Amino acid sequence: MQKRVNLVPQKPFADKIKGIIPVILLFLGLFITFFVGYRVQSLKADLIQVTEEITKAEHLTEDLRTLKETINRNETVLGKLKKEKKQRWTLVSTLSKLKGSKHHFSQPLAIIADSLPATIRCQSLTFNGKSGVMTGTALDYDDLIHVVYHLQNQSLFRQVALTVTDRNNNQELERITFTITMLLT
Repeated sequence: MQKRVNLVPQKPFADKIKGIIPVILLFLGLFITFFVGYRVQSLKADLIQVTEEITKAEHLTEDLRTLKETINRNETVLGKLKKEKKQRWTLVSTLSKLKGSKHHFSQPLAIIADSLPATIRCQSLTFNGKSGVMTGTALDYDDLIHVVYHLQNQSLFRQVALTVTDRNNNQELERITFTITMLLT
C-alpha cells in the first residue's frame, strides 16, 4: 500500500482558525444583531398589542361600571314599580270588592221617576241597602194606587207598601201625605 504524501506546504491549523474566526464572529454578530432587532420589533409589536388590549379592557371596565350603575338604577326603579303594581292591585281588588257590594240605584230611580204622574210630588227618596222609602204628597189617591201597582209589577221591586200619613182638604184641593216602602231585589 502506498501512502500519499502531500508535499505542498500547508498553513498551520491555528492560522486557519485565526483567518476563519473573524468571519465567524462577523456572521455571528450579524446574526445576533438581526435576531435582537427582530426580537425588539416583535416585542414592540407585542407591546403595542398589549397596550391596545389594556385600552380596550379599560374601556370595557368603564362600560361595565356604567352598566352596573344602570342596572342598580333600573333595579331601584323596578322595585318602585313592583311596589306601585302591588299597591294598584290592592286598590283594584278593594274597588272590585266595593263594586260587588255597591247597589246601583240608577235603574230603580228611573223606574220610579217614570211611574210618578204630575199629581204626585216626591219630597224624599232614600235607599238603605236593599230597602227604600219614598215620601211625598199627592193630589189624587188613585194616582198613588197606580204608582204602587206599577212598582209591584217591576222585577226590581218587591214588598211595595203604601202608608197614608195625612189627608188634608185645603182650598178645594185634596193633599195626601204618603210614605211608600219597598225592597229591591
